[in-house]
Amino acid sequence: LKTKTFLKYLKLKDYNRFFIYRDLWGRGFTISCGLKFGASFLVYANNVGLVHSFLSIFISPYPFFSYSGSLVSFGRLGTITKKSTLIAFVSYNGFSNYLSLKWHKNLP
Repeated sequence: LKTKTFLKYLKLKDYNRFFIYRDLWGRGFTISCGLKFGASFLVYANNVGLVHSFLSIFISPYPFFSYSGSLVSFGRLGTITKKSTLIAFVSYNGFSNYLSLKWHKNLP
């Protein structure tokens, strides 16, 4: 099955997941399912059996829109699981984009 034929049959949600997965895989990361931690993907720098994941990825439609409660929960989830949190989306021109969240405990 050719890539163009394959992409015709994907829904937008699956299309975004495929492009984010392909982009991360192309950068040399190992990727697994992130449902255990409430994320779309978990990203490993090496073999899954050798290291812990360091990123949790949440996939969002483009343009990125989220309620403030969702952003807070993403940030807290990343802190509790000791992982960096990325919100990933595919722009209209087909590029993968990433937005990083970090929870600061000592804000005034």
